[in-house]
Amino acid sequence: MLARPSLTARLDRALEHRLTAIVAGPGSGKSTVLRAWYSGVRAAVWHPQPTSSWANAASGLVEALARVVDLPDLSASWRSAAPEPESPTRRGTAMAGDLVDAIGDTELVIVVDELDPVADVPGVGHLLASLVRQAPPTLHVVVAAGSSLPRELAGMCGLELTGDELAFDLPAVEALLEALDADPGRAPQILDATGGWALGVRLAAEADDPSLPAEVQPLVDRALQRRSPAARAVLHAAVDLPWVDDPMLAHLGVEDAASGMAELQRHGVFLTPVSGSGHRLSDLVVDVVAASAGESPATRSRRLRAAAEWFEAHDQPAPALTCLVRADDHDLLVAMLEADGAQLLRSGQVDVVADACAAVPPEGRTSLLHILEGDANQVRGDWAGSLAAYLRASQGAEPGIRPKLAWRVGLIHYLRGELDEAMAAYEDGFPGAEVDATGDSLGDTALAQAWGAAACWLRGDLPRARQLATDALRDAIASGEPGAEAAARTALAMVAAADGDRAANDAHYRAALAAAERAGDALQLIRIHTNRASHFCEEGAFDAALGELEKAIHLSGLAGERTMRSMALSNRAEVHHRLGRMEEAAADVTEAERICTEVGTDMVVYPLLRRGLLAGDRGDRPGALSALGRAIEIARRTDDQQVLAPALAARAVVLAIDDPTAAAALAAEAVAVSGGLARAEALIAQASVALHRHEREHATRLALQALADARHRRDRVNEAEALHVLAAAERTAGARHVSAARAIWAGLGCPVGVAATAMLAADVGSPAAAAAETRLVEMGATGVAERIRAWCAEEANDTGPGAVRLRLLGGLTLEVDGAPVPHETWGSRKSRLLLARLVARRGRPVPREEVACALWPDGDPSRLGPRLSVELSKLRRALGPAREAIVADRGSLHLDPHGLDVDVWRFVDDARSGLDAVRSGGDGSDRLRRADAAYTGDFLEEHPYEPWATELRDRARALAADVARALAGIAWSLGDAPEAARCWRRVLERDAWAEDAHLALVEILSSVGTHGEARRAYQAYVSRMEEIDAPIHPFPTLEPAGTPT
Repeated sequence: MLARPSLTARLDRALEHRLTAIVAGPGSGKSTVLRAWYSGVRAAVWHPQPTSSWANAASGLVEALARVVDLPDLSASWRSAAPEPESPTRRGTAMAGDLVDAIGDTELVIVVDELDPVADVPGVGHLLASLVRQAPPTLHVVVAAGSSLPRELAGMCGLELTGDELAFDLPAVEALLEALDADPGRAPQILDATGGWALGVRLAAEADDPSLPAEVQPLVDRALQRRSPAARAVLHAAVDLPWVDDPMLAHLGVEDAASGMAELQRHGVFLTPVSGSGHRLSDLVVDVVAASAGESPATRSRRLRAAAEWFEAHDQPAPALTCLVRADDHDLLVAMLEADGAQLLRSGQVDVVADACAAVPPEGRTSLLHILEGDANQVRGDWAGSLAAYLRASQGAEPGIRPKLAWRVGLIHYLRGELDEAMAAYEDGFPGAEVDATGDSLGDTALAQAWGAAACWLRGDLPRARQLATDALRDAIASGEPGAEAAARTALAMVAAADGDRAANDAHYRAALAAAERAGDALQLIRIHTNRASHFCEEGAFDAALGELEKAIHLSGLAGERTMRSMALSNRAEVHHRLGRMEEAAADVTEAERICTEVGTDMVVYPLLRRGLLAGDRGDRPGALSALGRAIEIARRTDDQQVLAPALAARAVVLAIDDPTAAAALAAEAVAVSGGLARAEALIAQASVALHRHEREHATRLALQALADARHRRDRVNEAEALHVLAAAERTAGARHVSAARAIWAGLGCPVGVAATAMLAADVGSPAAAAAETRLVEMGATGVAERIRAWCAEEANDTGPGAVRLRLLGGLTLEVDGAPVPHETWGSRKSRLLLARLVARRGRPVPREEVACALWPDGDPSRLGPRLSVELSKLRRALGPAREAIVADRGSLHLDPHGLDVDVWRFVDDARSGLDAVRSGGDGSDRLRRADAAYTGDFLEEHPYEPWATELRDRARALAADVARALAGIAWSLGDAPEAARCWRRVLERDAWAEDAHLALVEILSSVGTHGEARRAYQAYVSRMEEIDAPIHPFPTLEPAGTPT
């Protein structure tokens, strides 16, 4: 290897940049120059091998890194068997974050020696770009490529070397000739003939013939003839093989292989390094070497079979399959696929398995091969292709194949939320007349039963779920397959949860987790961690729940298990919600819903339920009713009883404020369809509706039933919720209920529950009640405060006339004396819109004719005046004590700004004055916090298409984002990083593409040591910027002080 000091010095500058590229054509000497340079630095060298699979490419990079740094087990990054894996782009971003965290501050160079074999594989460029963006100052990436860099890397280079810079100059050619003991006087002729092209210079320099052919093939042929017999034997043996090394060559009968390999490595033209100590033929010489071998087809086939035999004996089934494909030995190929294909898929060798299956003629393919093909399509995310392959496998299949197909087909439908189709598929694998649950099929039978039990559980059929889960465990243990045992024990844990048997639930989940770990089953591991978190959340063990969910979300991000990831995010949203972290909960729900929408699964019902519950507590009734309505529609269609009951209950609670009659019907249905898990929740909803209808004795009876159920199930959260309803229903004797609820909420660490209990404990209208309500509003729990005010409205009426409040942020609500005005009092939707229109003008007159035409655009002009007068009369009746706030004359209408408490007006005033104070160097924090708490949703959210509302809606939304930005800066300056993060999340709720908010959030999360969350926040930023094709900034570096950059 000829030393080229000038190029080495140039490459030393790579240590000053995140990314360095060497872009030059074949034979330019890229690899030679790189090897000379990285031998002097700490480097992880990746030699990508040809593949079309992101999984294979990613595994190669990880293996290269693992040779120089300690890495956690990242096998799930490429070993996904999910029916709908995450896109390689998002998986690459997640994986890059984990790699960067594992590398830490180690000074390291990642060298990609010839990217071209994988440059067009979807996600590879994004993986490298993510590594570069997230790299700390001590990590550098150097990429060699024969053509232009992938789009994701283009423009990121701090340093680039081209073919012109790699070309030999005259002194370099002379030095090479001297090293070869050749005549340096030939240097000008060689340089003139080759233009300094490295491969041409190398081959011409060692040629005896001074003439220089115009093409490279004769030069390669001459160089081949100059090699020793041992070197030529190595080259001929390596034709068509994935790679060779000394032991394998010895098995093939190559004499003196070690000296031949050493000679070829010194020469540097004929061989290209692969992983470990192996080498393969360089692309430029393959044809010349193959042609010179003069090998007959029969001899070639024997050599390939011998190589396959060696690979298989050394636990290398992937290259063994490749050899058999090239040997056209279909019988051995089928046998090896049936023996090793499933394990190869689990290890990420998707391309190898798919290519091997395709190489077998259709008439030679067995049912197991069709199943392997379907499994390979699953890993690639091709549901349709997977189902088609399973259908081919079922045609004429023997009985033992049916269970293998049953759980696979059923799982696809299950994760799509298609429970009827899933159950039909599972039943096809249950023991019966056509299925003999013995031998090799026993584990698959257990899987069909276990997943069938989960489907029955979702549909509320607990007796059948229990029987199927019990049978599944029996068969799984008999089969000795840990994956089947994990599925069976998970199903039994779910049944135990419905029974309220916490001890059995925990025991089954522990056993399931151990079995899933033995099986290396990422899907089951994510599912178990997610379900255990739900179990902990019910008990109020929120820290334990978050620990389980962190594992599930992290693993799902690597493995690309999208539907299960959405379930984990939904469950984490529930925990954040309970802990009063409304912004974190909203972010998780949004991401979970996005995943389900992209996948096209009815499992979106879970994030919809969570969104509805969260929006209801935040006071965004239109958002809550919309999300819960969609959840109910999907749950009815898919017969998902585990969602239907809580969704009906939640919608009843939200609707009760405006329409208690309709809410009562929903609550009654929730109780009727509720099973063990949701019964307390449904009873609490029914009791809450009874309070809104002033049926206190009925509310007490229902709440006592809910309390008993929650205590039986050790459901601490619903126990406290039931005590709240009892405290409101029995105001004269509610002190003991308040005390018990306060103890529960305080023990669980739920600040919203504690504040709600304080509001219930205080006398209506007292300073204590006002302080508790203010605390709830500041935490973003405006809906909880409204609910408690409505429960206690009768007491407020007893104290005499009170204030009239009008809310239009997050839905239109009018409260008179603390009680919401129900729909029937308004009389019509028109009167509500009339009031909102007057609010939008904020005291400025609106011509009567303009208002009337807007309310009845197709109405008879002669009747518009009288109709408007009728609506004004209804509106004044609804306003009650504030009826005089409506000012009308013959030509116009307006709303007296001093006659009514309007939330959007207060919000705008507080926001503007607070922002002005901050900009002028004053203290506007109190006004900003009031404004931030008041913004529970967009202006007139339930009517998004009214053109006259657009100006105020957009202005209020922009102000809300600016308020949150200002509060984030204040919190950061005071050292309150968690509060700053919550404020930036509120900015992102209002503007998902706010780059400053994304990057500030990433920096804050890093500063407090939550590196996993910081990486995921950065991934979200990258995705958003890619949606609008905006430039992407590197992962932020931490500043010692001041506002995040």
